[in-house]
Amino acid sequence: MSGSIARIAAGGLLIGVVTTGLGCSSKVRNPPQDRFWRNLTQLCGGEFVGRVVADSTDSETFREKTLRLRVGPCDGGRIEMPLLVDGRPWVVLTLTRVDGQLMLKHDHTPGSPAPSGYGGQTKGQGVEGTQEFFADGFTVGLDADAADTVWTIEVRPGSMLSYSLRRVDTPRTFRAVFDLSRLVE
Repeated sequence: MSGSIARIAAGGLLIGVVTTGLGCSSKVRNPPQDRFWRNLTQLCGGEFVGRVVADSTDSETFREKTLRLRVGPCDGGRIEMPLLVDGRPWVVLTLTRVDGQLMLKHDHTPGSPAPSGYGGQTKGQGVEGTQEFFADGFTVGLDADAADTVWTIEVRPGSMLSYSLRRVDTPRTFRAVFDLSRLVE
């Protein structure tokens, strides 16, 4: 009987080792936000061409214009992404890691009629390729209508990066897509 107990105990130990080795634990070791961040930081130092594919306001600012997105500088928990419209700086999208979430802020160039510092923060881990940023209190203080604004950044390594905005329960949308398959020289 003691041999049977030893075999059962050894089998249980082996199962414990195998399941732990396969990552079957209650603690998430590589959450989607970390994978998203890693995919974004791999673009640091690159510049990519893009275009607006949806703009419910049909803004002259973007109509038939070439966009370029530079990724960097990147420093630990901060990634800056200057966005240029026909070669002119328009806004710097800044992502930071704050209290286990990601934050997105928009800093417009001096002299721009658009305010700076607005943006939002993720809620939860999102998914590996896509993170949503929900308008924060500062943004709502600038524009009460922005309370239901959600910005989305989607990264498909080697394929595309998109930056979009939507206002929940309204027709307001904006989306720009950048080609990650070719670096700008």
